[in-house]
Amino acid sequence: MNDGYKYKNGKVIVSEYNADNANVREEKEREYQDNIEEILIAENMIEYFKELRKEVKEDIDRKKSSINAEKISMYICAIPAIFANACIGGGISATLKFCLNLGGLLSMISLDNIEQIAFLISTSGTVVYYINRIIKPTMENIQSLKKQINISEFTLKTINDEIEKQKELVKKLNRDKRKDNEQSLVYDSQYKWTSDYIRLDYVDQIDNIEENIWGLVDVEEERIKQEQSSKVLTKKMVKSKK
Repeated sequence: MNDGYKYKNGKVIVSEYNADNANVREEKEREYQDNIEEILIAENMIEYFKELRKEVKEDIDRKKSSINAEKISMYICAIPAIFANACIGGGISATLKFCLNLGGLLSMISLDNIEQIAFLISTSGTVVYYINRIIKPTMENIQSLKKQINISEFTLKTINDEIEKQKELVKKLNRDKRKDNEQSLVYDSQYKWTSDYIRLDYVDQIDNIEENIWGLVDVEEERIKQEQSSKVLTKKMVKSKK
């Protein structure tokens, strides 16, 4: 990131610092032009929003990994459900055989039919339990994560648009090579403030742009909510007509 600059021997000396460690600094020499400060600030904007874009991308990747983990967990939970179903089915089958034997009806029903009935009873109970306790919560979590990903992807697009906007600005500024103010700068540097350092002030600009980005994201999130509410209402109306 560009921290600031000073004029020396007809050149602009730019002080750059490491975004991860502000104490790590490096000075680079650049050609003077009247809008050098605007260029340096625009370059900082690009770097800042690239870092923000990286964070959003990492967040999307984490959410996608969470979706895969949810799916795997749902499948793994099916294993004990299947085992429990087999045990329950065996218990029901044994109970039915015992009851029928007491009633003297065991000989009238084949063992295969008894086992099929026991399997149907146990399976229906297990399926209902598995759906309500495992599948439904998991699918709700997955749907919630997908919604969050959609919002994050919109955020990513908005950030990319801002980065491209700043890149275009840098190109435009770089084409303007005017040096109308150089002589006054030379005079000042020689006779008034030989080593004065100009620190870049761009925090408010970043805050304003970020505020605009998150405002657009909030609008998009509300739009998605309204769209989903409309779909739910439509489904309810269709069902009520039936």
